[in-house]
Amino acid sequence: MSLQSGHSVHEAREECVDALVVGGGVVGLFCALYLADAAYETVLLEKNSRCGEETSTRNSGVMHAGLYYKPGSLKARLCVRGRALLEEWCRRLNVTHRICGKLVVASEQSEIYKLESIYSQASGCGAEKLRLLEAEEARHLEPHVKISAAMLSAGTGIVDQSELVQRVRGAAEERGALVLCDAEVIDAEECGGFWRIVTRGRGAVSARLVVNCAGLYSDRVAAMLGDTRHVIYPCRGEYCSIVPSRRALVGRLVYPVPHDSVSLGVHFTPTVGGELLAGPSARYIAERNDYENERLDAAEFHRAGVKLIPGLRLSDLRLSYSGIRPKRVPEGAPAADFLIERNPAYPNAINLVGIESPGLTASPAIAEAVLEMAHETLR
Repeated sequence: MSLQSGHSVHEAREECVDALVVGGGVVGLFCALYLADAAYETVLLEKNSRCGEETSTRNSGVMHAGLYYKPGSLKARLCVRGRALLEEWCRRLNVTHRICGKLVVASEQSEIYKLESIYSQASGCGAEKLRLLEAEEARHLEPHVKISAAMLSAGTGIVDQSELVQRVRGAAEERGALVLCDAEVIDAEECGGFWRIVTRGRGAVSARLVVNCAGLYSDRVAAMLGDTRHVIYPCRGEYCSIVPSRRALVGRLVYPVPHDSVSLGVHFTPTVGGELLAGPSARYIAERNDYENERLDAAEFHRAGVKLIPGLRLSDLRLSYSGIRPKRVPEGAPAADFLIERNPAYPNAINLVGIESPGLTASPAIAEAVLEMAHETLR
């Protein structure tokens, strides 16, 4: 499957695989898994030395129920469908996860109408196991949280993202997919019905179909595939960890009512490993690999977090990791939906652009949709 630069087009065609996935995050790995399971000869190229080192593992690790998205949008449909599929895959692959539930909290009376709007929208998207709670009932669930009213999403959960990446990769490989790391895509050429993809360090691979799941670099890969319409705007989210002695402040996910389209606000997330995280923040940055420059200090998280948990102390917080969202729109623009579409010039290329939250949750449903598109090309 690996070609050297001196091979001819004829030789490339003879060594052509069915499907080539660019990007070894959780979305790309699920795409490779579904394609290989459908008996398509599949190769996945990942530019880093390990899969899932970027957006897939640098997030809150939440299995979202589908609360915040416009009914009928790809984010809404694929989140709701993906939530069910992801839990099924976690059980099948023995991935550590927990359905802990989530409270979306109106801390002030003035926020209750927003909470009711979220409930109505989420119900319209098909999100399940939702209930509006009066303050007293909600405070019984989370006594340390300032609550005027809340919505309980009993089906929301958390997952070990790193374990998920590893197990999905293993499942894809068991079904015959070839996963190549240290394989950054640097050039692409459409050769009359198939693609010749050149990598840095791994030679070249030819395929009848290319699926661009390159996340933060999906715009650049799309441009190599002949579609220059897309731009990724990196937006960094940072986290703090709550010190062990104070991790009992909440028992489930606790989110504020969101006030903008950039993020859901600083929230509190238990992890399957026993940590409690506060975050993420949201700040557009210039470089899509800048995880550490000019990090926020713990006081910023405390100022946001104390609005939800009045007893939170600055000394409870320790700076933790950061992640970068691959947004399709610049700062100040309305939130954008996922983009999953064929390249207009070359229908044997599928671009996935702007796969930010709820991309982790939606990943198996995204792969399901990509497989249907792949059948049209490969059958």
